[in-house]
Amino acid sequence: MQAGPDGEEWIEVPDDRWEPEKLAMEGELADAVEHAISTMSPKLRSVLLMHDREDASYEEIAQAMSLPVGTVKSRLFLARSHMQNELKRYLKGDLV
Repeated sequence: MQAGPDGEEWIEVPDDRWEPEKLAMEGELADAVEHAISTMSPKLRSVLLMHDREDASYEEIAQAMSLPVGTVKSRLFLARSHMQNELKRYLKGDLV
């Protein structure tokens, strides 16, 4: 700890945003996520991207895709299951 100009103690917080190892790991994970998304069916991919990237509600997705809300929920569940399985493979080292 250091004392600031007004006598208060400062706590130094290390800046780890630019650590090469951390950046490489984040890049690898991003690549694995993109790979998982690219390997799912277009029906699942479109629902997942609309919900998670565009922040669309179930109702908005259902309206845009002319689907019942239940189908949107089902496809989102299947898309997330696909992502989970693909990312498990990545974590085990089966994907590069």
